[in-house]
Amino acid sequence: MNQKAGYDLGIRTALVAFTAVGSFALFTPIAQAVNLTSGSSVPLGGTTFAARPELGGIVIEDVLRSIGAGLTLQDRIVRSNIDGTLDFYWRLRNDSSSPITIGDPSGNVSARRASFAGFSTDVDFRIDGLGIVPPLTANRSADGSTVEFLFSPFTLAAGESTRFFFIKTNATTYNASGTGSFGLSSDFSTFQPVTVPTPALLPGIIGLGIGIWRKRKSEGVESRE
Repeated sequence: MNQKAGYDLGIRTALVAFTAVGSFALFTPIAQAVNLTSGSSVPLGGTTFAARPELGGIVIEDVLRSIGAGLTLQDRIVRSNIDGTLDFYWRLRNDSSSPITIGDPSGNVSARRASFAGFSTDVDFRIDGLGIVPPLTANRSADGSTVEFLFSPFTLAAGESTRFFFIKTNATTYNASGTGSFGLSSDFSTFQPVTVPTPALLPGIIGLGIGIWRKRKSEGVESRE
């Protein structure tokens, strides 16, 4: 091979390598967490399990909540296979037989849920899941309680849905006493993270349990007499 041919081959190889890297950067979802701190707002670009394996886990809750006008909210919790923490998912679905428009051109559509005070929140939506409409940004209230996802106004045909969007937390326990709303819907119950009692509180909880048990035992004796 002469010097010029070798030079040309080197240039072509470099261009191919550059193009491959550029294509990877353009088309591979961002793998980094989108951390949402109290009082902040972040844009959302979407992610996948392939990009973020920590999103893989076991679905421990999957509830369908009717929020009116033919709309159903899928309310899901996933426990991470990696560290056992909880991810809180929502997906809005049109279960009517006609298209439904949500929001109007004058403003964004808001999906709010609480309370996440005291927990870390990492937010995004799933590109590799069901649905067609993603949220654009997410906000968190100054006290850390409310997490809000904002959508542009959109229309769902019959059977269509939004993307699954999630709040990944450092929580390991939860209850169903949270509060949510989507667009103009009334507030409804939803899942929220809760704190595990600290060791300092356990003696009091145990004492309260013993007290209740003794009271019920005493009432049982009196009823038999």
